[in-house]
Amino acid sequence: MPSQESRPTIHIPGTTTHTIVPRAGRAGREGTLRYLKAGTGAPLVLLHTVRTQAEHFRLLIPLIAEQYTVYALDLPGMGYSEIVPGASYDEPAMRTGVERLLTELDLHDVTLVGESMGAVLALTTAADLPERVRRGRRGQHLRLPRRNRALQPPRPRRGQRCPRTRGGPGDRRGGAKARADQDPSGRPG
Repeated sequence: MPSQESRPTIHIPGTTTHTIVPRAGRAGREGTLRYLKAGTGAPLVLLHTVRTQAEHFRLLIPLIAEQYTVYALDLPGMGYSEIVPGASYDEPAMRTGVERLLTELDLHDVTLVGESMGAVLALTTAADLPERVRRGRRGQHLRLPRRNRALQPPRPRRGQRCPRTRGGPGDRRGGAKARADQDPSGRPG
C-alpha cells in the first residue's frame, strides 16, 4: 500500500485515518483496508461507488458526525486501500471488505449507507450479517441536522436566471419553444 505521504489526499476536519491489515494466512488474497473515522454515537458505515474513495463523503461526514460514529471505508483496491495483484474485485470480494470492517472492529447495530454500488454492498452485507446490521423500516431515513446554508450554493432570487439552466426549457426567454421559432441562422422567424 502506498504511503499516505506519497499521494495527496483531502483532509476532512474531525476525521482520523485507520487501516485494517490482512487476516492471518490471507496476505496474498486480501489487502490492507483504509477507513476514516469521525464522531460519536451509533455506528454508521459509508460505502462509496466505483473509482472513488472515502473522501467522496467529505461534505456529509461533518454533518452527521455529531449523531453517529462514522466509518467511511475505502473499498478493496480503491482509494488508499491496497490493490492486490490478481485479486478479484467483483461484488462478493467488495462485500468481503465491508464484512471485514464490521467484524474486525466488532461493530453491531450498524447503519449502512451506500451510493450506487455502495448501496448494493450495503444490502448484500446486511443479508450476510443480519446480526450486526441495524434493520431499517420502510420510509426510515437517515436523520440529518438542519441544512447548513454555508454549505449550500447560492440560489437565484425570484426573477433571476439560474446559470445552469440558461437557454433550457425553464429559461424565461422561452427555452425550447423560442428556439423552435427561429430559423437555422438563429434569427427569429
